[in-house]
Amino acid sequence: MSYGSLVVQILISSPSDLPQEHRDTIARTIRRWNNQHSRFYGIHYSPTDSSEGGAPLFGEYAQDVVNKQIVDDSDMVLAIFTDRLGTPTPDHKSGTAEEIERALSQKKEVAVLQNDCHRAPQRSTEAMKQAEALGSFITSIRPRAFISSYESGGRLAEIVEQLLSTLARKFRTESDAGLKTDDAGILANAGLVASSADDEIERGIWPRIEVNAGNKKWKLVLESNLRYSAKNVSVKYVDSDGGLEELFDLMSHRYKPIASLPPNGKMEFPILQAAQSPSMAQCVVDWEDPDGEGHTTVSTVRTH
Repeated sequence: MSYGSLVVQILISSPSDLPQEHRDTIARTIRRWNNQHSRFYGIHYSPTDSSEGGAPLFGEYAQDVVNKQIVDDSDMVLAIFTDRLGTPTPDHKSGTAEEIERALSQKKEVAVLQNDCHRAPQRSTEAMKQAEALGSFITSIRPRAFISSYESGGRLAEIVEQLLSTLARKFRTESDAGLKTDDAGILANAGLVASSADDEIERGIWPRIEVNAGNKKWKLVLESNLRYSAKNVSVKYVDSDGGLEELFDLMSHRYKPIASLPPNGKMEFPILQAAQSPSMAQCVVDWEDPDGEGHTTVSTVRTH
């Protein structure tokens, strides 16, 4: 079943000393997040890096090509360092540092992770210089980027998942509002280090619109990511002023409250629109938890 989503491009950047298994962990985590949460948030993350995203242009400096073809087209940068800052470029201390600085200058989100997994210490003169350069660079960008570290592959996956969920809410809000805020740097103050990845996922009953690829008919899907059965689930559409928007779905008056929606359950409602129906509305979902306390989720839904 097809569904609409906003594609967010992530540039994965690191010097050459990052172990391949760490790259694989990041790739798996992004795929898992897309599979589990993309429908809830309406966000799909597309990772890229300099090895697959850039094509060489005759007569141009390689890092300039990466900057123009990848950094400028990416929505955020996820950089990972181990022991090295990297090889210097004509204008910066390393290619990864240049990508980070360029993204920050464009007010894009930047997350920098440091690999603190156990490994043999590097004691050569060059290694000491690289370690000093890396520490100095991290200090210089700390006020403008999210900085964290990990001691295992599991912790790396946890931090990446937290970042994806935090940013999904930002990108979704900006998309729904039809704007891009100038207040970049949400990750710099995200406070994710001590939190659980699972807690970063906003719990609720989330609406979305899907279309059957065969007959092109729209339907409203309510999907729960709650850990409990929700009671007395009701749904309505409202306009920007909070008034009922009955023209969005001419069958919405037939919606009956759902007595009980099980954990991770899903319900579907066919949508009927006419020529005068608006293509967008706010979908409001109300429900009660097992203690009878009321809750609400609100999300923008679109048919075109």
